[in-house]
Amino acid sequence: MTSIDRYQATRLNRTLFLADWTEEFAMAVVNKLSVEKVLEKLRSNDAKNSSKTEQMDEKIRTLDEEMQHLRAQRNRLKRGPRPGPSGGD
Repeated sequence: MTSIDRYQATRLNRTLFLADWTEEFAMAVVNKLSVEKVLEKLRSNDAKNSSKTEQMDEKIRTLDEEMQHLRAQRNRLKRGPRPGPSGGD
């Protein structure tokens, strides 16, 4: 290997090393988020989950009320008809 070849090889190695390092650094900078943004994302996810939970709770309350109504209706039907008013002399 001649000195020119060694020089070119060394230069190529440095270029490749710098290219790899630059790419890794760029990825680190791009993927870096501020603490504020992370907290905002977490809070927005919590808000979405809590709103879903509230919707499910409302559905459960509605269904519970409907079940109570149906149970009361079933119990009235089991008892049979009520006696009519008395008073026909």
